[in-house]
Amino acid sequence: MRIVVCVKQVPDPSKVDLKVDKHTLRVVREGVPNVMDPGDEVTLEGALRLAEATPDSQVTLVSMGPQSAVEPLRMGLAMGADAAVLVSDEALEGADAFVTARVLASVISTMPYDLIMTSTESSDASSGLVPGMLAGLLGVPHISLVRKLSMDNNSLGIERLTADGYQEVLSSTPALLTISSGAYTPRYPTLRGIMQAKNKPIKILSISEIGLSSDDLENIEEVIEIVEPQVKAEPQIITDINEGVERILTILTQRGLL
Repeated sequence: MRIVVCVKQVPDPSKVDLKVDKHTLRVVREGVPNVMDPGDEVTLEGALRLAEATPDSQVTLVSMGPQSAVEPLRMGLAMGADAAVLVSDEALEGADAFVTARVLASVISTMPYDLIMTSTESSDASSGLVPGMLAGLLGVPHISLVRKLSMDNNSLGIERLTADGYQEVLSSTPALLTISSGAYTPRYPTLRGIMQAKNKPIKILSISEIGLSSDDLENIEEVIEIVEPQVKAEPQIITDINEGVERILTILTQRGLL
């Protein structure tokens, strides 16, 4: 099983509040600590578990970003991935979701793969657009919101989250899966894993080395405005425990959840 996991470097959501430049309408990334997106850690954990349960498997990380994005890739290698590829080029600054998908597709199309795994959305842009675009560009099926995954007789067994519970889905390979947040608990890199990661390959490529030029990098999205979400109602604070329980039960009953 050859598994490709798409990962992204983002401002550490546990340490900083995202700020947006009022002029460029882009997330401010300078001067803040960067990490592998927490959602990608969950996705990688799912990939590693599948690889461990499937003989002769290999997990390769693919990312697009600045040279500093090598650091989260090293973390992924320490967790257990086998190799990593980073596309880093000044021409990619400000790339939108479609350009990102095109770059990732150009890299992945040159690699042997059975399965591509991504998180549902990144914690900085939160658009959720790249996985579907990537699947479309590669011409592979896309199964979203995966919470559980197994392999049996060359067929993927999938539990996919829905509003009412989950669906059981069978899929052949190749395919692209987006993993639901919280589906897995990411492992911590061990000391042995950290030492082994130093000898695992990270290939850094420019856009020309993946067969693209500046003509292929034209954004098709435009951010018009960014506004704060509107609060629909003032929160209700109930300090009495018994009254709080009664209120919760009433709300759940009114909404048909009990």
